[in-house]
Amino acid sequence: MPRVLSFVLTTFFCVCTANANDAGENLFLLHCATCHMPAAIGLSGLAPPLLASRGSAVAKSAATDHGRSYLVKVLSFGLVGPITVSGERYSGLMPNFAKLSDSELASIANHLILTLNADVLPAGFAAYREAEFAEVRGKNLQPLDVFKLRRKLESIIPGATATTRSPP
Repeated sequence: MPRVLSFVLTTFFCVCTANANDAGENLFLLHCATCHMPAAIGLSGLAPPLLASRGSAVAKSAATDHGRSYLVKVLSFGLVGPITVSGERYSGLMPNFAKLSDSELASIANHLILTLNADVLPAGFAAYREAEFAEVRGKNLQPLDVFKLRRKLESIIPGATATTRSPP
């Protein structure tokens, strides 16, 4: 119980003291840090790290057309299904963030990729745009559909995401 209380208080403090000049960081702290932690290091067994230095391939895959589209869909529709990152299994359910505007979703994606993973991006990587999120907004994807897209991405670009297993 003390760990949970400490986690909640830390998250609350980080959200309340976030740099007001970085909308993406503020949105990440508000909507993503509860599970992925404020520094995107993940939460054991629940939410994987989102940093390349911690074994995440999110930035590597975002540098491809398929991977870029996948991240848009994960943020827009959520994700369900067990995955493994750097040998650790995660079984959380990521909710969709459809309640956020396309601009807010692009800001989160840009913070995740351009700020937290800038050191692994290829030169000339283009920032996410609102239009990329607007384009998928009308699609009726479910978190399990996004999980299947993840598996397809792995077959197209080996090593582009962490190892996945079929959901139960």
